[in-house]
This record gives sequence, structure tokens and C-alpha cells, in this order.
Amino acid sequence: MKSDRYYGDVARGYDAKRMHKPGWAREQQAVQDFVTKGPVIDVPFGTGRYVDIYKAKKLGFIGVDISTDMIAEALKKHPEANVLQGSVFDLPFDDGHFGTVVCSRLLNWLYPEDMARAVREIRRVGREIVVSIRTGIEGKQPVDGRPRGNYTHRLDTFYAAIDGLFIAERRTISTASDGTFEMFKLRAPCWADVLAQFDQHPDSHDAIKRLSDVWVRRFDMGEVSVEPDHVTVRAQYWTHLELADLLHRMAAAPRADGLPNNMITDRPPRFTEHPLTIFRANGQCAMIDGRRRTNLWHRIPGRYPVLLIDCNALAPA
Repeated sequence: MKSDRYYGDVARGYDAKRMHKPGWAREQQAVQDFVTKGPVIDVPFGTGRYVDIYKAKKLGFIGVDISTDMIAEALKKHPEANVLQGSVFDLPFDDGHFGTVVCSRLLNWLYPEDMARAVREIRRVGREIVVSIRTGIEGKQPVDGRPRGNYTHRLDTFYAAIDGLFIAERRTISTASDGTFEMFKLRAPCWADVLAQFDQHPDSHDAIKRLSDVWVRRFDMGEVSVEPDHVTVRAQYWTHLELADLLHRMAAAPRADGLPNNMITDRPPRFTEHPLTIFRANGQCAMIDGRRRTNLWHRIPGRYPVLLIDCNALAPA
């Protein structure tokens, strides 16, 4: 697909044609709320629509755009801005150089393989990522009977591209017949993200230990610690088949009292966007939060978010 199309009158009229639409203001607010760490690289920089946000937060920034005409429009508004001509596929910066990458209104102009390439490059240079994408039925979907030039991605395709990154924030910008347009804040996961999944319990850490101990015994995992100093937290996106396998293995695990495990349910989940919480020790996995979601998700082909507590088994005394 041709994403490099913003020249001449298209570049000069870019803001005026779009800024009155509700989605524009929602994108501005999402960037305002999501971007907290600098320096920032904004790619594609476009007309520099987010510059005032970076300046108000006192965050250093650099813009990269492939269109010289869009860069010219940006410099009319922000002559002091540092902007480079370049491609999202080949950013001339070291790994982890930026606190935040902002990538707005680009991924929808790329076919899936190029979308994944772009995500690989922006996650290489940034520690946090703020990115927008439209997901739904894959392809160039028509809107109100008219063909749309850009592309709608399957959510599971996007999840595969961001595997390893935790969805710290997620906000719907607009919905239409061709899919849902959202902005995401992505970063590496941490123990606090695990605790947040159990904030309905009086003591999150106690709940994690109590629930994991049950499955340590049922799967005979040996001596296992779920203390923060003994685990690595990973963000993953499991397929429905992987979830089905885990669900049925857990349902079949023996209990000391001989009763069946209460894993299979038709009760609807309370949450549909929260990740499942799964821990792994000595080659075995067990879910400690998200049973209802798993019962729903494993029936629907796709990928789904998982926070994996990767435990180190303690050496025998």
C-alpha cells in the first residue's frame, strides 16, 4: 500500500481537513495522557500536531517523516523543531534511545508484513510506545459503501507483532463499519502489573501466593516461589489453542479430595480486555486469574493477552 502520499495540497490541507473531527481531539487527549517519558521520537511526524504536548511536558523530541512537504508544514508551525526525513523501517538511532515512540495514523497504511516490520523498528528504539491502529475484519474495508484506501488489521495480527509488550493503556478513538480505531500505550511488564490484576483482593500478593500454591500441589511442581525477587514477568499473546490446552489440562489435574476441578464454566467474564495471569514453574503452567475469560476465548480463534509469572524453582536445601 502507498502510505507515502502526503505531498502538495494534501500536505498543506492536512490539518484543516481533519482537526474538526471528534477522533482528532481524542487522539490529542490520548497522547497527552499516555506520553510521560522523554526523549520522544514522533514518526511519522506529519505537521507536528503533538509538539505542544511535548513542550508543555518539557520533553525533548525529534520528528521523522518521509514527506518533505509534511516536514515543511510542520516547520511553518514549529520552526524550532528538530525533524529528519526518514522511514519508520530504518530509524538511525541506537536500541532503546528514546523514552517514548509516538506512531500515529501510520499502521493502517501498511499491509500486515510491513505493519509488523514497522512495529519491530519502533520497539527497537523506544522503551515505551504510543501507537494507533484499526482492527477488525482484515483488509481494505469499504465505509458507507465507498472504498477506503487504508487497511484494517486483525487484532491477533497486531498482538503477534507486539508480543512481549504489555498493554498499559488502551483507548478507543472511533468505531465504524471497517473496524475499531484505537490508541495503545505499550511497554515492558513489571510485578506491579501482576498485582494490579488482583486489586479486588484485600491483599494482592497473598491472593497470588494462595492461588498459585493450589496449582503447585495439584501439578506437583515442587518447591516454587512467586516472590518478586524470584520471578520474571512476561507479556505474551497466546493462541486460542494454547488456552484450550491449558484449560483442559487444569480441569484434568488430580485433587486430593478426588473432586473435579472447577475450571469449565459458561458464566460470562467480568472483564474482556484484562490479560490472563498464568505462572510457570518446572515446565508446568497454571492460570490463577481469568478462568471465565479463558472459557470464552479458547472457543474463538485468535490471540489473547497473558501476563506470565515465570518462576525460578528453588534449589533443594
